[in-house]
Amino acid sequence: LYHKKVLSTPILYLSEYFETNRDEYFKRLQAISDNGDWEGWIIYFLQAVIYQSRENIKKAKEIHALYDRKKKRIKDLTHSQFSIDTLDFLFKNPIFSATQFKDGSDIPRASVNRILQILTKGEVIKILEKGSGKRPTKYSFTKLLKIVD
Repeated sequence: LYHKKVLSTPILYLSEYFETNRDEYFKRLQAISDNGDWEGWIIYFLQAVIYQSRENIKKAKEIHALYDRKKKRIKDLTHSQFSIDTLDFLFKNPIFSATQFKDGSDIPRASVNRILQILTKGEVIKILEKGSGKRPTKYSFTKLLKIVD
């Protein structure tokens, strides 16, 4: 689907399953070489697809639930007309600089600084690296990163 441009990024990473089940992976590959056991390999491969698909569904549900919780939290914290713009930006850019937030959210500069301060104080985002001089502060939306990591 990724190569056919249906998806913008690949979302099924089988390597996680293969790493976790490394011995079986090599055993199935060896069985192809030794005995021509393609059926065993296909069954193993499809088990990986099923497992990773279930993991992706679980993550998608967690992300959706996080979105709903943060939608209310950000609105309650900021009392801003830009709360949804802010939320959408965070979900697209879980690691970002203050400059990236300003440029990527189309929120006025005065509101950007206020919103970032409120979200940091309210523990929605965390400061990764304090800015200095011309270097902007970097932030992270750690709750989303924990789900997708």
